[in-house]
Amino acid sequence: MTPMRAFSLLMILVVLAACPPGKKQAADLTPSTRNQARALLARGDHAGAAALLGPLSIKNPKDAELAWLHGKALVGAGELPRAIKAFGAARALAPLERTIHTDLIKALSGGGHDKELIEALRQVLLLWPDDAPRHLTLSRALARQGKAAEARSAARMYRALNGKDLSKEELDPPAPASPSAPEEHAALSPTHQRGLEAAQELERRG
Repeated sequence: MTPMRAFSLLMILVVLAACPPGKKQAADLTPSTRNQARALLARGDHAGAAALLGPLSIKNPKDAELAWLHGKALVGAGELPRAIKAFGAARALAPLERTIHTDLIKALSGGGHDKELIEALRQVLLLWPDDAPRHLTLSRALARQGKAAEARSAARMYRALNGKDLSKEELDPPAPASPSAPEEHAALSPTHQRGLEAAQELERRG
């Protein structure tokens, strides 16, 4: 084999290594698979959409929209922990996309995730400090954690932005329904009850 031929073969191998057929095929399939998953979501087939989007998200770990769509499919399929993880990945990739923050907060509000919910709400309020409903949600979550002083501070922010006092129903709404939370979670824990009572008393004094 002549040196020139050997060099030509080497260059061909380098090009093939840089653009392997499998990766090109996967990239070409991404748009059609994404659209198929969107169609399944529109029809209410959340499990089918999740089955499509899961592998696609793994192949495209830097695609925020895929992670977000996967999260929405998982919520509909009743897989809340996996949905929260998917929304978290989407938020990390697109931290200024408000819709992703909103869907993550909704998923975390399903019950049993108050610490993560508080962290998510604080991130939102750093970006959009005039979001009155989020201050109210934060006040409720802090009260459930027994953090009365912080709950009062969040309630004051809500009152300042919304121009009205908090009623008992606003501060302590019915527990949200969740496919992953058993019915007994709807009852207030002693810590939750004490936190709410303290926050309400402080609010009355304020």
